Amino acid sequence: MFWVVMSTAGLAVEYLFKAIRIPVPARPTMIVTGLQWNYTTVLSMRWTSPKNSASET
Repeated sequence: MFWVVMSTAGLAVEYLFKAIRIPVPARPTMIVTGLQWNYTTVLSMRWTSPKNSASET
């Protein structure tokens, strides 16, 4: 039911914007410029590693 309501609202907003002639904003042609490794990558890998199981103490 939630999906139907959100989809209907999205379509209503789209048609409203078309009716009052609000232009579609320009979108960048390139979104991903490359992979980056930082501290959050290391923390995520550590958190999801098999050694980090709840059964170990």
